[in-house]
Amino acid sequence: MSADPNATLHGRCFCGAVRFTAAPAPFQVSWCHCKDCRRQTGAPAVVWAGFNTGELTIEGTPKRRQSSEHVVRSFCAECGTPLTYEHDELPGEIYIHAALFDEADQLVKVANKRNEDTLAEFRYDFDELGNRTEMEASGLTVSERVVSYVYDELSQLIAEDERHAGGRSCAGNIPTMRQVTASPRVGF
Repeated sequence: MSADPNATLHGRCFCGAVRFTAAPAPFQVSWCHCKDCRRQTGAPAVVWAGFNTGELTIEGTPKRRQSSEHVVRSFCAECGTPLTYEHDELPGEIYIHAALFDEADQLVKVANKRNEDTLAEFRYDFDELGNRTEMEASGLTVSERVVSYVYDELSQLIAEDERHAGGRSCAGNIPTMRQVTASPRVGF
């Protein structure tokens, strides 16, 4: 999904040998944490934007590879940028790495497909951060909300650590939320 559902999205590989446009907005934007996607990209998770194949125009010739029994992936033969994912059980659908779009910041996540392959540091639930309406109502930016969430989680861990360490902990060294958000290093 996109902020403007009728906008044309533009993207390309790293070197520009493969370019593409897509319209309208993707029907799905989702994170994938599976081992295949992680190995294919070298990243801890992948964000896919899903389109009907007729909504995508590709210029250039991506190299296609059967990566498993049901999946074909493509990449730029010149620079190696991973590009697309197609599954034979999803006919007429193509998924593109969302970060390749010039307008990637306008794509809105609608799913986070965590599973047993999800790396431990990605298992906490971003949905606890709340939706955009809740964030705007709270007066916090997305970054401040993330920092607040992490701060709360860290505070709980420190409290647990203090219980196990007989009251000794580094809790006194942790700044308050107000100090964190006012810090010039954080840059809110």
